[in-house]
Amino acid sequence: ADDLGIEQASKQLNLKIETIGRYYREARKLGLAIPEKIKQPKILIFDIETSPTIAAVWGMFKQYIRKEQIESGWYMLSWSAKWLFSTEILSDVLTPEESINNDDNRISNSMWGLLDDADIIVGHNINGFDISKLNTRFVVNGYMPPSPYQTIDTLYHARKTFAFSRNDL
Repeated sequence: ADDLGIEQASKQLNLKIETIGRYYREARKLGLAIPEKIKQPKILIFDIETSPTIAAVWGMFKQYIRKEQIESGWYMLSWSAKWLFSTEILSDVLTPEESINNDDNRISNSMWGLLDDADIIVGHNINGFDISKLNTRFVVNGYMPPSPYQTIDTLYHARKTFAFSRNDL
């Protein structure tokens, strides 16, 4: 994460230096420690793509699919990500051989590393889909949970704030 001095922080936070100075003086009066620099959070924007679960079924509607009918479970096909304020796009995708073998261990590892570094993650429907899918693949592939992070789900905020006919990207 980048560290900022008071002057740079005031510009980024759109606050006057005097305002920040006033808070620092009050904090000192109360005996609170004042950081020399302000640490910016690392914010990761990302999305994942998964394969479908493939099952043998006898109809199209109102089907109950038993576990014995599943021929191939889902796995992660690819991911794409970007650190906020960076121009570099990061991504990883399965090789044809990995896809044939339903082996997403390598790309799970690369995605795990990004989430472990992130303070905040941002994505569309990440609370309803991406995070639980990633956590599943981490467990299946033998990874511990990444470091804690906060989430910003753009689908949640779109539904909460607007009345679009559709809330997809």
